Amino acid sequence: MDTPGAYIWGTYKHHISAKEIEKMKKNMKKVPIIESKAAKYHAKEEQEAEKLLSNINGNTNENVIKKINHSKK
Repeated sequence: MDTPGAYIWGTYKHHISAKEIEKMKKNMKKVPIIESKAAKYHAKEEQEAEKLLSNINGNTNENVIKKINHSKK
């Protein structure tokens, strides 16, 4: 591509306006911010899920042990 702001789609050469290029640049600057927010969100969700699973597993194991001990008496 010899012309900035142009791309080839199939057999046709399409031109992009300066306004569209500026809009793309502005949006690309947001990408690292969005990625970091997404990473923080997923880390928080993972911690909450692990906590919930450990509580469920812990309660289940205690209930099973209580039932086994109760049935042995």
